[in-house]
Formats: sequence, C-alpha cells, structure tokens
Amino acid sequence: MTNIDLNKIKLITFIFIPSFIVSVICPGILFVFMFGKDLFINTDTIKLTLLSISVSFPIWFINSIFVYYQLYYNSDEELENDHLQFASILGSFMTIPVIYLPIVVKLFCEIPLQAGVMISFATLLLILLIIYIVKLKRN
Repeated sequence: MTNIDLNKIKLITFIFIPSFIVSVICPGILFVFMFGKDLFINTDTIKLTLLSISVSFPIWFINSIFVYYQLYYNSDEELENDHLQFASILGSFMTIPVIYLPIVVKLFCEIPLQAGVMISFATLLLILLIIYIVKLKRN
C-alpha cells in the first residue's frame, strides 16, 4: 500500500479536485438523469460515470483552454503546473452555469434533450463572449 503524504499536496490541488468533481462528474450524472431517466436507471455505475464525464468534460476542457489562453498566452511567464491548475479551476467555475442551467430549466419546464444542449451551448458562447469583451476593454 502506498503512503500519500498530504503535506506535499499543494493547496491548488485540493481546490482543483472538488471543483472538477462538482463541475464535470456531478452535472453529467444529473444531466443524464434529467434528460434520459431510462438510460440512468438501466446503466451500471462505471458506464454512467464515463457517460457523465463525456457529457461535461468537453465543456470544461474548452473553458479551461479559453481561460488559459486569456490569462497566460501572451505572458512572459514560464509555463508552470500551477498555471494549468488555476486555469482548470476557473474553467470549472465557468462550466457550472453552462451545465446546470439546462438542468434547472428541465426541473421547471418539459424540454427535450436538444433544447437542453442548445441552452448549454448558448450559455457557453455567452460566457466566452463576455470574457472576451472584458479582456478587449482592458487592453
């Protein structure tokens, strides 16, 4: 059995892990439950986890790459692991409204899967556009 020394793990890693779980795994499972209950009920745990990650991970990845590009692309700083983790954490926080908004709408209105995907896509584009405009105004 390997010993894990918790003192060697950085604070940013402790923040990254729960933010990744809350923004990728949990909303993916909720998305499958809300938009495909029969699939949710009939799928075993490992397949459901992989499916939930495949629903949310691309959005998280796009957000993280966009944040990294906006923060560090023209920077003279050397690429560090902390920069990638920080961009991933911000990408996680950007992913939360993108995935949870169609879930909340589905709670109150009966919408099909296509509408849920379109709501997610529109929210993602809106968030990316707002960040891009703010960045342009700062420069």
